Amino acid sequence: MGRKASISDHLVHAGAGSALAPAWLGLIPGFIPTFALTVLVGAVVVVPVVAVGLALAVIAGRPAPSGGSRTTTPRRRLRNQRRSRNG
Repeated sequence: MGRKASISDHLVHAGAGSALAPAWLGLIPGFIPTFALTVLVGAVVVVPVVAVGLALAVIAGRPAPSGGSRTTTPRRRLRNQRRSRNG
């Protein structure tokens, strides 16, 4: 019970690694510009491909059922046919 929590200035929490990794990688000459250019080119290539793929999927996809005989049950369809014949 006599233990006291010690305060440390060491980076021991989980977020420390996310700040230290880019700092250490930034010491490599040319790493940050190369990484930024790679991300930029990747985005320019990937975004249009995803957009075209999504557009093609929407165009080629089956249309949603809308009214008519596809949404009515067979029993309701028969009742509607009888009503239309009788008047």
